[in-house]
Amino acid sequence: MEIQMEIETDRLFLKALNSNSMHKEAPKALLKFVSDDKEDFLKYETAKSADFYTLNFQKRTLDLEYKLMTEGKYIRYYVFLKNEPSKIIGTVSFSMYRGIPYCSLVTGYKFAKDYRNRGYCTEALKGACRVIFSTLNVHQIYAYIMPSNIPSEKVVQNADFLYEGLSIKCLKVQNKWEDHKIYKILNPFETA
Repeated sequence: MEIQMEIETDRLFLKALNSNSMHKEAPKALLKFVSDDKEDFLKYETAKSADFYTLNFQKRTLDLEYKLMTEGKYIRYYVFLKNEPSKIIGTVSFSMYRGIPYCSLVTGYKFAKDYRNRGYCTEALKGACRVIFSTLNVHQIYAYIMPSNIPSEKVVQNADFLYEGLSIKCLKVQNKWEDHKIYKILNPFETA
C-alpha cells in the first residue's frame, strides 16, 4: 500500500507529520491543537491517559502515526490552511483497513472550533478520500457518527457519504457504549 504523504486542495494542505516536521515544531503545534478544544473533542472520543496533554506524548504520537503510515497500517493527515502553514486546524484519519473481500477503511476527523462551518472539514475529507480511492485498493470508506453530532453528519453528507443505518452501542466514548450512525462512500474510480 503506497500512501501519499501530502495532499493539496483549493484552500488546504493535508500532511503526514512526524516529530521533526515543521522545523521540529510539529509536537508543539499538535499539543496546542488538541488542548485548545479539549472539552469539545472529548465529547466524541475515547478517554485519554493522564499524560495525553504533554509535549512528550504528542511527539511519540506523531512518530508512531508516521511509522504506521509508512507501513500502510494507518493514515492521518494534519490539515493546514495554505495561508497559515504552521497551524494545525484539523485532522482526517483512516484506520481499520480490512482487505478482500471488504477492502474498506473507517474515517475520522476533527477540526478546531474557530475553523468550523467554513467547509474546511468537508474539503479535507473529500480531498483525502479522492486520494485514498485513486491510489489504494479500497472499495469503501465508513464513518461512524454519534446521533447527537449533527455537524459531523452534515460533513459526511456534503462529502457524498450515504446513510446505512444505526449501530447500537458500537463504540466506547468516555467509558460509555454509544450508538453510532453509519455512513459509507463507495470508490467512484472503480469500474467493476
